[in-house]
Amino acid sequence: MTEKKALDWNTFKNYKHRDIGSGVYLREYEVEGGRKLQIGGADLKAAPTQMRLLDSEGGSTDLLK
Repeated sequence: MTEKKALDWNTFKNYKHRDIGSGVYLREYEVEGGRKLQIGGADLKAAPTQMRLLDSEGGSTDLLK
């Protein structure tokens, strides 16, 4: 059985992003289909506390729930 690794900030280090946060770390990544992935948290040494996928029509899905 393969062990799954938890997502952290380093998971995304090789992908281009935009810093859109103020007071917290909030990074936005362009993904296929006009969607965006937003990842946020207060500390880059801890796991992200926010992760959501935004669709091209303004809808969002919380990926951590």
